Amino acid sequence: MSLKRILFLLFFWGVACGHVLALEKHHIDFQIEGLNKAEVQVAIYHGATAMELVRKTTDAQGRFSLSGDTLLIRGLYLTVLPNKSYLEFVVENTTQFFSIKTSVSDLYGRASAENSNGNSMFFEYKRKNATMRYNYEHANNRVKALTAQIPTLDHEQRQVASDSIAYYRQLSMMAMREMRSFQNNVLQYNKSSLLAALMNCTREISLPQNLTVEQRWIFVRNHFFDYVNLGDERLPHIPTYKQMVDRYVGRELFQHPDSISIGIDTLLNQILRSEEKGYEGPVYYYTLNYLFTKFQNTSYTGYDRIFTNMVERHYLTRHLPERVATDPDFMERVELRYKAVSPSCIGNKAPDLQLRDEQGRWVHTDSLKADYTVLIFYDIECDHCARVIQSWKEMLSDDPQLAARTQTVLFYTEDKKTEWQQYITEKSLESYVNVIDPFGSSRFAELYNIGSTPTVYVLDKDKTVIGRHIPIYEVSRIVYTDIKNKK
Repeated sequence: MSLKRILFLLFFWGVACGHVLALEKHHIDFQIEGLNKAEVQVAIYHGATAMELVRKTTDAQGRFSLSGDTLLIRGLYLTVLPNKSYLEFVVENTTQFFSIKTSVSDLYGRASAENSNGNSMFFEYKRKNATMRYNYEHANNRVKALTAQIPTLDHEQRQVASDSIAYYRQLSMMAMREMRSFQNNVLQYNKSSLLAALMNCTREISLPQNLTVEQRWIFVRNHFFDYVNLGDERLPHIPTYKQMVDRYVGRELFQHPDSISIGIDTLLNQILRSEEKGYEGPVYYYTLNYLFTKFQNTSYTGYDRIFTNMVERHYLTRHLPERVATDPDFMERVELRYKAVSPSCIGNKAPDLQLRDEQGRWVHTDSLKADYTVLIFYDIECDHCARVIQSWKEMLSDDPQLAARTQTVLFYTEDKKTEWQQYITEKSLESYVNVIDPFGSSRFAELYNIGSTPTVYVLDKDKTVIGRHIPIYEVSRIVYTDIKNKK
């Protein structure tokens, strides 16, 4: 073959290869020594949940590649091995061409990366964190063991044990200081890295001194996310961000529905200012959707008001990405759920029901005279309902004050009138207000969100809901707490 022909072929091959490479936006090579040929999963974190992206089969040397003509979402990923162990790695730049090598025998201890400073730093962090944790726990265990032995030792042995305790305490502090030094170095010199973003989500804010309790809540609400760049689109794919949001709403805010609602609005407004993308920002919608999901079926008494507040302030006003606001099926489900929950929320006036008693007389729940009304929705064919009603009877028998302050309404939710009347007699329920709505004209299921039985409500003297969808044993606590608060 002539030299001219060879040069032409080399040129053609180079152009062709260059064209293929130009089509690729990401290419990551992996080698996991000791894996042999096996199927692995590659996933990305969404919150704290790992979402599978692809499955790959390695070759006999444990090698496989990820490649494609689009950029990968920036965030924290993981490769899951057949034995369910996994190696986390980061994708954080627009240049997504690098390689990762490790070994089944020690995934992080032998992990290395080429052309990815972010992963090199991340693997070093994982190694240091594991070493720090081991040294810290080992030192603390030795301190506990030696401290327990001291009362049994003579004077000389006690001195030796005390010196050993001092040594291990110093070792524990050294492990903590070494890790803190590494973290400070990352935060100072690699502040735009994904590792820095992960660390910032775990940092504790510094509280000013001499704050009152109220001032502390306000400060935390306004400054809890000061270290976090809330405009960073990687946050939905960093587990520590979701954990930070949970800590914010579940521990740091004053644990009252209205206070939590204000805190959520404060956070969402901070995100809007940071992202500067309106309601289309990924951090805004992830945070809104996560908290919306968290509170729409909450089991905490009164927290359904957080859900209704979020619907009113963000969903009904269409403060949403366009793709969500223009999804009729989704928005219909939200509004139906809102209509089901909102009428009987804690703090709202309970909807008045017009019903018939076992004698056929009209009963209006609003007209019942009592300090507290306990409303139990039940079915005569429900064994759990029978146990709940029996437990309530025993609670009233054991607590005359509770019996004197409450009136019980037993609402049969089905339409077998004759069987229901027999049930009242058999179970000795004549002393309670027994009601039925055989045609559903009161819309009780919609107004009180009755999806199953038994369902228990507690209303105060003004027929305001103070307990909703609660276990029967919670009734006395709610009543006595309300009596105390009103005093």
